[in-house]
Amino acid sequence: LLLQQRQADITPFEHDFQLGNAAAPVQILMACNPYCGPCATAHNTLHELAERNNIGLTVRFTIKHDKKDDIRTQAAEYMLRLLCHKSEAYKKQALHDWYTLMNMVKFAAKHPVTGNGMDVTGQLKQHEQWAEAATIKFTPTIFINGYELPKQYNATDLAAMVRYLNSKTTTIAEQVENNYVPA
Repeated sequence: LLLQQRQADITPFEHDFQLGNAAAPVQILMACNPYCGPCATAHNTLHELAERNNIGLTVRFTIKHDKKDDIRTQAAEYMLRLLCHKSEAYKKQALHDWYTLMNMVKFAAKHPVTGNGMDVTGQLKQHEQWAEAATIKFTPTIFINGYELPKQYNATDLAAMVRYLNSKTTTIAEQVENNYVPA
């Protein structure tokens, strides 16, 4: 069923929010909105999944980079500035804190950006362009090895799926490489 879903390019960005093992055979990418309640729930599930399994987890934001007054863009920009060049452990904690608080004032008090920070306009554009190319219509949208999570499943179903995929990764990779299309 997974191989029958639409695909998206999950090639890592230079400053992606990559958590877990970037070389793991199972890579999960979550497209999210910083102020999305279901994204917060999915993030908690995926965070726990990444802690207990050999997977990669990438978080990308669905924002409009030029809408500087939009609270979603402001939150994404702040997090991109905050998390650039930080350790994986810090990124995990900060993203967990964000999705627990979802409040810019409280989050900034807990995780202040020191100095002027870096210009992340290019990164914001990259997130926006990716979301448009991947035709993200709602959040969270989850991709497993580039295939969209089937609509009948949600983030809480991923633990069982990851165990299965880890045991079948070679088979899946071979099928994709050989352009296998299930009947």
